[in-house]
Amino acid sequence: MSIAYPVNQLSIISVVAMEAYHVSPGSMWTTGNLLFRSDRCGQDLLVQIHNLAHAVARDGRKYLVYAPDHPKAHGLVSKPLDSHYCFELFPLRS
Repeated sequence: MSIAYPVNQLSIISVVAMEAYHVSPGSMWTTGNLLFRSDRCGQDLLVQIHNLAHAVARDGRKYLVYAPDHPKAHGLVSKPLDSHYCFELFPLRS
């Protein structure tokens, strides 16, 4: 399977109630394929989601990491704060 979107490495910078997902500050994650487009951008979701993490890519773009209630998502997704698109998210293997 190929990925039609750029793969980004994200560094988690802060975490709120994400212990069940083993997300911790400083952990590294990588994005995968596009999963879905939501009706709101990441910035707008910050006030609605209570279990989340903030992440940053190497280029400085900021991301929201969370577990959405969506049939195409199985686990965590990454969503740029300035975007409506959600991507797969996987722990970065060393």
